Amino acid sequence: MNANEKIGKSVVLKFVERVLAQILLFFLSIILSRLLSPSDYGIYSISILYVVLIGNTITNGVYTIILQKKTMSDVEISSVALGVTGVASLITFLFFLVSPFLASFYGSYELTSVFRVSSLLIVLIATNSVLTGLTYREMNFKISFYSNIISILASSAIGIYMAMKGMSYWSLIICELIRILVLNIIMFISFRKINWFQFSFKAIAPIYKENNKFIGINLFINIIENLQSFIISRNYNADVLGNVSRGRSLPSMLSNPIVDTINNVLIPPLSANRTNQIEFKSLYRKAFTSFSLVSFPLMSLLLINSKDLIVLLYTEKWIGLTFFIKIFSIYYALKPINMLVLDIYLSIENNKMFIKVSKISNILFIVFTVISIPFGLKPFILVSNLMYMICVNIYSLFCMRRDFNYEYNEQYSDIFSFILIIITSLLITQIFELSGMNLLVRLIIRSSSFLVFYLIFVFLTKKVIFIESLKFIRNTFFKNK
Repeated sequence: MNANEKIGKSVVLKFVERVLAQILLFFLSIILSRLLSPSDYGIYSISILYVVLIGNTITNGVYTIILQKKTMSDVEISSVALGVTGVASLITFLFFLVSPFLASFYGSYELTSVFRVSSLLIVLIATNSVLTGLTYREMNFKISFYSNIISILASSAIGIYMAMKGMSYWSLIICELIRILVLNIIMFISFRKINWFQFSFKAIAPIYKENNKFIGINLFINIIENLQSFIISRNYNADVLGNVSRGRSLPSMLSNPIVDTINNVLIPPLSANRTNQIEFKSLYRKAFTSFSLVSFPLMSLLLINSKDLIVLLYTEKWIGLTFFIKIFSIYYALKPINMLVLDIYLSIENNKMFIKVSKISNILFIVFTVISIPFGLKPFILVSNLMYMICVNIYSLFCMRRDFNYEYNEQYSDIFSFILIIITSLLITQIFELSGMNLLVRLIIRSSSFLVFYLIFVFLTKKVIFIESLKFIRNTFFKNK
């Protein structure tokens, strides 16, 4: 099997995994949303806000280094794993001690036990970062597939049972703990040939020296990413935070499989071809075109059907989600542009530019967030997400043109032409008045109409890309049959 065939099959397996995982999580979210209230989701969001921030900060750099290093010995692997787990365990213990003070900050000492139980996620996230890095490094997507699906099924069963027993937000917290625990156990078993009890300061020192370069920027990035939740949790009640978090989760649930598949599968070949400028450019252009072709229409379907979908799936008690789903649908349609640019810099180990682009992006986020706080919740969400993401993408694509000769006409062909097609399809679809119809019938007609117009415009204006996509599907699925 040559490199292109291996990449193609990896794309398919990873995409199937992510789609299946998101389908399972989607049905889980429907069941739990019907059993629980926005307030329960708000308390859950508060409980994991700090532990996820801490866990991602201390591990993101290690994950990146594992992917970037050309070779890693068993001693280096086990040393990194033990080192990360040890640091995470110490931080978990400290977080356990400060939980009462954190609970008092929110004016509810009942949150003390919630914070303490949730703190176990820090250790689980730290361990998972090493295991996931090794899995993607070896492109062992079979293990990734089985571990993700099994962990979701196991945690879902427990979460639904607890929710049915009236355990409110605890069902969400325990569900997440079980998911990552099972995920880690399966991945750990897959690497059982490694002696995990070897430790060498000499082996780990260069890795942690490199990781220290990421600690500051990762902390900054994670604080920025959670800044909205900090502000909302402090200034509004749990119901509002629950609506905002759920409004974000549905678009991200649909967008992440596409982005993750492209990122995880294309970064290794990008790294391998970084000296071949023609092939390198061809690969990153395929990445931009792929997500434009699929992600834009997917988020658009969610945008135009948001209200009806909420009533159909979550019941009318969640109708407050409508505005947030609309805003975050656009946000997650645009976010992959910036993410892909950052991954391209990482693939060539240009950590300096990665940090620079990240800093500029986060400075813009802070500016838009701060200036929008006084205007109320909805302007705050609109400006600090949508307006911010538009400006970030303009800057990110400017950097691509400067550093990789990604010319404006190429950007238009790969990205902006699809946006124009989406806008045109949406405008035509909105002409039809469907308010008097049955909710489900209205959803089907509106979605079908949009997709028909979209595919027609894509075929007429982007025929080459459309045909190449069909060829890729045919070669991947039917070539050896």
